[in-house]
Amino acid sequence: DMNGSEFYNLFEMSLADGSLKGPVLKRTDADVESVITGRDNIVRGVRYAGMVPSYEIFDDAIEADIKAIQGQLPASAVYLDSWSEDWSKILLSVSGGGLSERYVLFDRKARKMEVLGFARPLIKAEDVGEVIIIEYKAADGLKIPALVTWPTGVKPDDRKKLPMIVMPHGGPEAYDAVGFDWLAQYFANEGYVVFQPNFRGSGGFGESFAEAGHGQWGRKMQSDITDGVNAMARAGWVDSDRTCIIGWSYGGYAALAGGGITPDLYKCVVAIAGVSDLMAMLGEEQRDASWYSARMDYWEKLIGDPRKDRAAIEAVSPANMAANYKAPVLLIHGADDLVVPVKQSELMESALKKAGKNVTYLRLKGDDHNLSNSENRRAALEAMSSFVAKHIGR
Repeated sequence: DMNGSEFYNLFEMSLADGSLKGPVLKRTDADVESVITGRDNIVRGVRYAGMVPSYEIFDDAIEADIKAIQGQLPASAVYLDSWSEDWSKILLSVSGGGLSERYVLFDRKARKMEVLGFARPLIKAEDVGEVIIIEYKAADGLKIPALVTWPTGVKPDDRKKLPMIVMPHGGPEAYDAVGFDWLAQYFANEGYVVFQPNFRGSGGFGESFAEAGHGQWGRKMQSDITDGVNAMARAGWVDSDRTCIIGWSYGGYAALAGGGITPDLYKCVVAIAGVSDLMAMLGEEQRDASWYSARMDYWEKLIGDPRKDRAAIEAVSPANMAANYKAPVLLIHGADDLVVPVKQSELMESALKKAGKNVTYLRLKGDDHNLSNSENRRAALEAMSSFVAKHIGR
């Protein structure tokens, strides 16, 4: 940031001479995540990052109304979707709490809120696991924000000694926030509590928090997840003997690293489009870019310089940890993934087989990094469901 803040702020720039004025809008504890503009391209305010979104609008009356709506929906994430030209009506997307994503119209003159419809109308309220925000301390004292999704049909008094799915996010410079997470909700419906930690290195919580993850793949980024698993067990909410880890992309790396670094912590490991060999990954990035590109600079900051740090990088590559594994592993990968090459799952499968470990590999033809094909996504869910039930189901 130009004013020395570790958070993204909003500035005003002169088109005449490029000089900056501001920051015009800022917070000392959250990034500006997006700018609020309408079809007229006039900036009305900003949305700040966080476990639930918050807003700062130049028009005090509009800002007060948005805050009032958020006050009426305290367990939910309220996103400003669109509005009438005179701002007399505001359309909001609301998710989290105990309902799936719905669209709410707020009439500012009549002071009325009306639910217009649901993004997933076939999903009933009783099928949605309640989402809450928690915070725990990592071993070195860093505060880690996290989401917990409670299993459906389990009353609050019975939220004890539950089987748990640990679900680290991808990115890794992204973050999990309150909302309708289809994968978390799927497992909540299968009877599991789902734990989503925003380990150091996650985005959205300022530059220091993101940079705390640089060079910490398989190290403090991983121990943050472990510390969260232990905190959930200490709280009495989960059964530490019935915990699995499931991750996608970077989350897949974290799942595989969890199986190798903390082999007694998880009873099963699922990696979807996961990274297993960091040297191979950096080699792919180098071929796609060049050693002196901004892209390679970024990956070297996050993981290390393969020309200088090879031993340290190989030490945290899950494919090199196969001998440590105790938990069975399910690998899932779209054959046409252009983000994480399918080779990453093949290398992991080969390493685990060579070490005599229990591994299943589901290679999904004609699909991408996001498993966009609905039939493949269903196949992946069914495979995960039976795999997890076998190892930590009731």
